[in-house]
Parts: sequence; structure tokens; C-alpha cells
Amino acid sequence: MRRLEAVIFDMDGLMVDSEHLHSRSFEVVLNRHGVKPKVDDVIQTLGIGTPNNWKKLKKQYGLKASVDELSDQKHEVYDDLIPEIELMPGAKALFDDLQNSGIAVAVASGSSKHNIEKILNQLEISSYFSVIISGEELENAKPAPDIFLAAAKALGVEPKNCAVLEDAESGILAAKAADMLAVAVPNEFGKNEDFSKADHIFDSLEQLSAKKLKELI
Repeated sequence: MRRLEAVIFDMDGLMVDSEHLHSRSFEVVLNRHGVKPKVDDVIQTLGIGTPNNWKKLKKQYGLKASVDELSDQKHEVYDDLIPEIELMPGAKALFDDLQNSGIAVAVASGSSKHNIEKILNQLEISSYFSVIISGEELENAKPAPDIFLAAAKALGVEPKNCAVLEDAESGILAAKAADMLAVAVPNEFGKNEDFSKADHIFDSLEQLSAKKLKELI
């Protein structure tokens, strides 16, 4: 029998409003390398992390710089934009509710550990999370289940007793592959994502609570 013991949050676009800043960072670096994406170009693929995005963009635009060089440049640009990041509506209330309900909470994000910790500290929400997992520390990015399995292991919770909150198709697929409850909370950048594999879809974190997640699992 499943029971809710932990909630694993993706970060960018799910708990913090940052996807537009990631997109801007990719655009700045592309411009430096002589590439000006069309207005309707989708610069980044949600949920797969910076290095994997650059692998895609290198091929798409014929970039000569290495993935490591491009990633470092993007991180540098993005780092300067972090002060602009804000919490998504309903995030703080949900964190408080989960904490008061005794449910463990983790962050499992494709962002670098440096960015995750900087953002959590800036928004003063670090104390809610007992585990932080960066996808850049793992061999396989989402949609592989590695990042969520690593979070469950660090929390000491069986995967089947975890709920994952995600804003990207790759994250939903990863959660399902990990045998976890997969809850999609799409944002404007994910309008073209396929969430058909999600167990449940909500418009905002404001619609979620510890009680609601317990009922869903």
C-alpha cells in the first residue's frame, strides 16, 4: 500500500519563476557566438539541464565551442539574473503545510548545485529541504529516473511513497519510471509539453496541499 512520506520538487518553472531567465541566458550566449534565434524558436528544452540543452543547440546551430565552454558561459550569465527570481504562487504555503504535516521534502533539479543553493538561500526557503539533488551530479538526466531515485534514497523513503511535482514532460516521465506519483503543474513555457503520462495535472501550486497529495497517492 502506498502512503505519502515525501514530496520531491523540481525547481525551475515549478517552485520558482525562472524559465524565462534560463531562456534569456541561452539567448545571450548564442548571440555571443553569432546566433540570433528566431522569435518563435524554442531555445531550451525543459527539464533536461544545461549541458544536454547545449548538446542539442550545438547540433542545431553548428556551434564550434564545447558543451563545457557553452555551459560555463550560460551559468555565468544566469548567475547574474538569479536576483530577479521569485517564488511561484502557492509555493511557500505548500512548503509550510508539508512541513507541519511531517512530510519530508526534497529538491531534485537539473540545475547546478551552486544555482540551487543560491536560489534557495536568496528566497529564504532552504530550511524546508532536507535533501538537494542536482542532475549535473548524475550520469543520466531526466527522463531517466536517476535523480528522483537518488532523492528517495537520500530521504530514506521508498520510491512508491514519494510524490513528484514537475512542470516538464521529461520530469513526469522520470517520476513514472521511478514508480512515484507524478503530478504536473505546467507553466507558460510548458504549453507544448505532453503531460499525458502524468497521474494528475494542476494549474498552480495553490491548488495543492499535504491533504490533497495524500489523497492522490
